[in-house]
Amino acid sequence: MRLALLTPEELEHIVASTIERATTNGSGEHNVWLDAKGLAEHLGVSEKTVHNRTAPKVENPIPYHSLTPGGRKMFHRGEVDEWLRRT
Repeated sequence: MRLALLTPEELEHIVASTIERATTNGSGEHNVWLDAKGLAEHLGVSEKTVHNRTAPKVENPIPYHSLTPGGRKMFHRGEVDEWLRRT
């Protein structure tokens, strides 16, 4: 096993690039999944508004993903931003 000693600057660069790869889709654009609270903060609306705009019979609902029917709703920030541009 080889032990490498890093300068603080080298370590900072490694951490920053790892975070960048983990939080972007490769094009530099953020690829973030948000829960209802996070989406409400992103949009500047209440969490209740987010829930109301994803109700079953809402026309043009906010796009979301759920693993199970009635399960926790997750929102892809890029999809929601695109939805906003179209509406």
